[in-house]
Amino acid sequence: MNPDGLEAIAPVLNASGIRLEPLQRQRILAYVGLLLQWNRRINLTGARDRASLLRRHILDCLMLETVPRADALRSWLDAGSGAGLPGLLIAIMHPDYRVTAMETVAKKVTFQQFAAQTLGLSNYTVLRRDVYRPEEPGEALGTFDVLVARAFAKLAPLLLLATRLLRPGGELWAMKGARWAEELQRVPPEYLRPYEDGYRRITYRLASAAEEGVVLIYRKRDAAATEA
Repeated sequence: MNPDGLEAIAPVLNASGIRLEPLQRQRILAYVGLLLQWNRRINLTGARDRASLLRRHILDCLMLETVPRADALRSWLDAGSGAGLPGLLIAIMHPDYRVTAMETVAKKVTFQQFAAQTLGLSNYTVLRRDVYRPEEPGEALGTFDVLVARAFAKLAPLLLLATRLLRPGGELWAMKGARWAEELQRVPPEYLRPYEDGYRRITYRLASAAEEGVVLIYRKRDAAATEA
């Protein structure tokens, strides 16, 4: 059994109830290979070997599969997508989703375009745009079911950003680490007004017992509640 393949993260995936179909495994391993190949020439991620890439990035993104979600959430935006984490993995796991990635760095956009084409992901689109500038996303304003962000921005600016990009009833999925509570305390109360009261927090274990990830989920109020 190859220790550098997905077997390296299989124990955590199995314990979390995540099962990969053959095509999903094939595409994920091909994506990992592309990341390692391109990383030798351009800086896409800090992980330089297969094992650390799988544990630090691929596993973390796949743990999104443990988060309960409504069937209606089909249009996803990966804000500040970098090398396509988690957007490309979401597209691999859910061919029925429509995934859009927005990234400002040209070389990362080029990589994502190449990866999506190579992997045969017709449900994935990457745009070289700044999500913070409303004149650039244009028609994307207020249309997405889910805005997901990983290693992109603090919680407060994410909440403000998602207010503009999500449709009424859409959800912000903020992937956070150990300091999520500190970010939560720094959110101005007015940033929370467009959202329903409270938030969901999904916590998951990673490769070691000391490592964990957190997804904070905020649901934008529907149109009727906003008008009221």
